[in-house]
Amino acid sequence: MFGYIQDLGLPMTIVLSKIDRLSKSEADKSLAATQKAFFGQQVIGVSSTKHIGLDPLFKILREALM
Repeated sequence: MFGYIQDLGLPMTIVLSKIDRLSKSEADKSLAATQKAFFGQQVIGVSSTKHIGLDPLFKILREALM
């Protein structure tokens, strides 16, 4: 699916949920590793229970829908 979306040239953001279950250093490592694995695509860590990363995610979604 990743390759297909890349081939279409669509914007992509990788969202990692439940980021609150990791320590700050673990979360940073996970975000960096995911970004590397997906060739530098934008990666956001979110937690709905602790409201982490939701504002940037909503901003990206709003911009994509306009």
